[in-house]
Amino acid sequence: TMWNILEKVSEQVSLYATLTGQVWYLLVYLFRLIVVVTIGSSVYSDEQSAFRCSTKVIGCDNVCYDKFAKISHIRFWAFQLLALSAPVIVFHFYTIHVKGRIEKLKVKEQEAIEREEQYQKELTKTEDTSKWGVIRNSVNNKIQRRKSRIGKVRPKKVYANTQLEEITLTRGIKVAYFLSVLTRFVMEIIFLFLAYDLFRFAEYPHTPNDGRIVSDGNSDAYIPCWVSRPWEKTIFLRYMNTLSVICLFLALAEIIQIGIRGGLELAKKKSKPRQELPRRRKPSQPP
Repeated sequence: TMWNILEKVSEQVSLYATLTGQVWYLLVYLFRLIVVVTIGSSVYSDEQSAFRCSTKVIGCDNVCYDKFAKISHIRFWAFQLLALSAPVIVFHFYTIHVKGRIEKLKVKEQEAIEREEQYQKELTKTEDTSKWGVIRNSVNNKIQRRKSRIGKVRPKKVYANTQLEEITLTRGIKVAYFLSVLTRFVMEIIFLFLAYDLFRFAEYPHTPNDGRIVSDGNSDAYIPCWVSRPWEKTIFLRYMNTLSVICLFLALAEIIQIGIRGGLELAKKKSKPRQELPRRRKPSQPP
């Protein structure tokens, strides 16, 4: 089911996330997704059927509702959560792809070792070693090329699900995770802007500002309209917007955190060669 897939993806990705990133996952999938699916459906179940205008003109309710809510809030939040989940899912499949390449590389290395052992056994039976040398060099070159594409593999143990689990870290995985966090940050900004542009954060108990229909060819008639359960929907809208802002700052904090960590690692790598260089002896001064 969808929940099982999201659970597996979030568990896998959270292993690579920082503490700030794990809080982001908690807010998005627990306090936003589940709330929209469970509570939102009941709150907005009658959003159009109970929408009323103070006129008996045929089609007035539909036109006014379209002016008031250009897109359903539930559908808007569904698109928002889908956009936020997309980089998470892409990163999940990328890590699976990298792990698969590493496992294939291990198999190739094991096969090369077994061939080498078999060759050592048959060495006394034949004197033609040049052919095997060419094959061995070709296999080793292929393995080295694959290693260079994957990059340096560094296993890391993290605490998850009440136990220590080992994850695989490469430069590509680190860059991919940073890009996923950056994409989430951009998506949060885009959907906050869209929410402001589409809904204008209007107070539901008030008459919609756009509740107008064309009465004739020259002027617009102002039509008062009413929404069912206005305060309840207002609170729900404020709740979702507040969480969006919090998640936006969490994504920004994680970007800064990853950037600082990457800068420290780079500085550490640059300082290592200098430390390993032997110190030159000072020439002895003449007495």
